[in-house]
Amino acid sequence: MITKGNKESEKVLILFHGRGGTAEDIATLADHLPDVFVVAPQAPERAWYPHSFLRSRQENEPKLSQSLQTAKELIQQYADEFGSENVFIAGFSQGACLTAEAVATLPMKYGGVGIFSGGVIGPTEQLLTYKGDLKQTPVYIGGSENDPFIPAHRIKKTAKIYSELNAEVTFNLFPGGGHSIIQEEIDWLSRLLA
Repeated sequence: MITKGNKESEKVLILFHGRGGTAEDIATLADHLPDVFVVAPQAPERAWYPHSFLRSRQENEPKLSQSLQTAKELIQQYADEFGSENVFIAGFSQGACLTAEAVATLPMKYGGVGIFSGGVIGPTEQLLTYKGDLKQTPVYIGGSENDPFIPAHRIKKTAKIYSELNAEVTFNLFPGGGHSIIQEEIDWLSRLLA
């Protein structure tokens, strides 16, 4: 686990890295953001779960349940400490999928949620029935139209699920086939944190 910044800050940003990435990698995002306390957990063996997020949930067990439990416990810990409306969460790629699933199953009023190239987890027929109220939490859900790992239809479905959970959704499918965090996403997060 990497922590950066001033713990006396009123806001905390929890960052989840992608498959093959590290907590250190994703924590560098904070260099482009206003002053905030950053927490970035490290996935065992650099992966939150072993296979694509579109595969059956069983194929990704037990790591999927373990990672979701870790994420939700961390989120709850900081929601208790800072107040949920001062907790910001963002993830990229596999970390964005973990973010999308954890927040959708732990709904409350957050400061903001960034799902950068990711979506809720499982094949379409195995998606959970998500219930609860995100109380107009600002949520950014985006990715490229032709991402080789994250299909556009799942990004759209995730935006629909979050709208139904009463989030204030900013949705963006940008052209091309890239798989990275783009400047627009960093700018969105920066504005929220400011």
